[in-house]
Amino acid sequence: MENKNKSKNISESDLLQRLLNIDINKVILNKSGLDKKLKVTDKSKEKEAEEGIFPDAYEVVSLLRDEINKQNYYYYIKDNPIVSDAQYDRLMRNLEALEKKFPELITPGSPTQRIGAPLEGGFSTVEHGERMLSLQDAFSYQELKDFLTRVYRDLGKSENEVEFVCELKIDGSAVSWCMRTEDL
Repeated sequence: MENKNKSKNISESDLLQRLLNIDINKVILNKSGLDKKLKVTDKSKEKEAEEGIFPDAYEVVSLLRDEINKQNYYYYIKDNPIVSDAQYDRLMRNLEALEKKFPELITPGSPTQRIGAPLEGGFSTVEHGERMLSLQDAFSYQELKDFLTRVYRDLGKSENEVEFVCELKIDGSAVSWCMRTEDL
């Protein structure tokens, strides 16, 4: 599971750091298609573009997808993550931001369009009666407040009417249980 580094011969750790710290606002879409040469109209920015400061969206999205797929492999298949949860989440958020900025780059195979990694086998596909939802990650106080606002709104309840239970997070599995009285 190696990254196919399309841009330059840099180490995997350097590539990971660049993908973690990419400035989404400085990524441009090369409108000429898959031509990897950047079209920079401002002469003062040519040197920065050559140094990869204004990378091409096609390439960055491809590199992010490769990196996320690699991380998914180590996390879900090998059960041996090689980056922290925070780093993984930042890679995913960078990809989500680029796909939001350039929706024409969204593909069905993108990690943003599925959950986890492909199963290795032994599991059958099940269609759930109710959609299983995931709590979104919250990395700031504002994101936590936004989550609480959605909970109160969706339940039609006030702060004083809702109680929460916090438990340790167990990654890797989810259970949807439907209990019928005839099963008792």
